[in-house]
Amino acid sequence: MFLSLQLAAPRVTIVPNRVRVKVGDLVVFACFASGSPKPQVEWIRINGSLPVNHTIQQGVLKIPYVKRYDSGSYSCRATNTEGTAEATSKLEIKGTSLKYKL
Repeated sequence: MFLSLQLAAPRVTIVPNRVRVKVGDLVVFACFASGSPKPQVEWIRINGSLPVNHTIQQGVLKIPYVKRYDSGSYSCRATNTEGTAEATSKLEIKGTSLKYKL
């Protein structure tokens, strides 16, 4: 008897896909990746480095005590022998955009 292994390219979802917090808050992004074989997951920050105080555990990115300069886009990339998939989430800090009245 032979077992048939179904191979599948990765699929990725990030929850939440956008978050808006105050300076000092904790931010948590969860990356859900599927595929066969099981994909390797990594977090990256678009146009920058992950914050120094971040932690990653089982696909969950945590950024405690968020600073203004932590705002930006964060991506979860999943890779296996069948390919690569990526999803991106946006971190916005409340009070960082300027509003002008005419």
